[in-house]
Amino acid sequence: MISANKIPLGNEEKLGLGIALAIIQIVVFFSFIYACSFHAEALGQDKLEIGIPLSFLWGLSVIVCGALLTAVYVVAANYRES
Repeated sequence: MISANKIPLGNEEKLGLGIALAIIQIVVFFSFIYACSFHAEALGQDKLEIGIPLSFLWGLSVIVCGALLTAVYVVAANYRES
């Protein structure tokens, strides 16, 4: 059984990369939340004239950003292990 003080965290490079990618995701997410809270009228507009509001596109980009950052971390972590 692994005790709390002996949990393997991996090397410092993976931890630093994970923290950096998490900070990027946090900034993307909270900028979306900020825009929804204080600029809702602008997000409701269809500035690209494609029939989709900016709020939907920005929300989708938050999800895609999370998936891409996860993929970057997995590839980097697996590359460093081998």
